[in-house]
Amino acid sequence: MDVIRIDQAREVLAAVASTLGFQPTDALVLVGLRGPRNLIGPVVRIDLPALEDPSAVAHLVTLATTHTSTCILITYTPDDQRPAGRRAAATLTAALDEARHPVRAALWATPTAYGSTTCADPACCPPDGLPIGDLDATVIRATDVTKGRALVSSRADLIPAPASPTARRHAEAARAAWSTQHPATDPDNTLTALKVWTTAMTTPEDVDATTYGRLAAVLTHPAWRDLVITHAATDGTGIDHQTGTAHLDAVRAMIAAPGEPTQRPGQNLPAALDLLMRTAAHATGSPAAHAWAATALLAWYSGHGARAALAIDAAHKADPDNSLADLAAQILAAQIPPAWTHTP
Repeated sequence: MDVIRIDQAREVLAAVASTLGFQPTDALVLVGLRGPRNLIGPVVRIDLPALEDPSAVAHLVTLATTHTSTCILITYTPDDQRPAGRRAAATLTAALDEARHPVRAALWATPTAYGSTTCADPACCPPDGLPIGDLDATVIRATDVTKGRALVSSRADLIPAPASPTARRHAEAARAAWSTQHPATDPDNTLTALKVWTTAMTTPEDVDATTYGRLAAVLTHPAWRDLVITHAATDGTGIDHQTGTAHLDAVRAMIAAPGEPTQRPGQNLPAALDLLMRTAAHATGSPAAHAWAATALLAWYSGHGARAALAIDAAHKADPDNSLADLAAQILAAQIPPAWTHTP
């Protein structure tokens, strides 16, 4: 896991974009900090107009006071809408002050500049801000480039568009054939199903429409889908590879209460999420819903709430009755952060 010290506004802004996967617009972002070292915890984005609703403000205050030691507020607006961002930040700051929860800093960003509303030193925080291009020279941005992580142009682009009709037809034919040959009623097929996933993860260059179809077949069976989720979240350490079962402790640690042992996201989780999303993009109907629901739960677990919300919408569009998508939606609606964010 990368450990990067952040002590400048531009590094904070770069870290938020890296965490969300895109540059926010017309939004306020609450960056939660935890413990004496001010480690970044929950990062929550909300549309600016939503802050006109007192219940939305109350939700953010509850999240901040429950899961953070202090926080940074950042508003993202067009250049001519900075006053609206300032008002939104002031509203939330007042609510946090009333709850006696400290705000460490309040920043702002537009397409051309960034700055601080809490720093009065014009030497480091001029009133008109600093060039937004400064973010390209940050350690965070350099690390993202080195790791091959690229920002998408908008929130909607956090999940892929559906594959071509031809690719989806090939994937569906492969899914139907694999499901017929490997019925879920036969327990001997569990390890075979797990191998479909692990092979795709270890040889991504060989993944094609046929592989996506087989993965969709695996994800359609709830017990196998849960194995995939546990494997993705724990880099396989939460799985008994002799029996094809998930260790209960590993699963509990994903959603543990404060004070209980926690399971941090595995290093391979970004690759697993990418594979799940591409599988979902090659599927339709119920198989697509299962893949999108698994994506949603793991996106939430990795801290990508925006991607989780989009995946939930895609799952419900494919199958309004998908129960795992319902669960993920309830977790996001309750603003429950993953267990590992409780650990200072």
